[in-house]
Amino acid sequence: ISLRVPTHVLSVTISLRVPTHVLSVAISLRVPTHVLSVAISLRVPTHVLSVAISLRVPTHVLSVAISLRVPTHVLSVAVSLRVPTHVLSVTISLRVPTHVLTQTLLHLN
Repeated sequence: ISLRVPTHVLSVTISLRVPTHVLSVAISLRVPTHVLSVAISLRVPTHVLSVAISLRVPTHVLSVAISLRVPTHVLSVAVSLRVPTHVLSVTISLRVPTHVLTQTLLHLN
């Protein structure tokens, strides 16, 4: 865990590693560049769970990505908002070995 005030950077990193398991949590906040990012990942031999959230003010980008992966299934949710280009997109996809389902809820360009 580290906190740096002169550079306005807050970063928290937690990692747990055993022969079969990996747990990592990373949180970073940077004020001069206006970047907020949160990443959480859990990995076991058969499962992967990752959550990423990032907010960037100078570029006006908001993105949220959630993915869950098991050997036979993949579920991913991505949400992105871009103000300068006026793009809002939401995508949800579920993939199994024999089926692929992709649904775009809203896409404005």
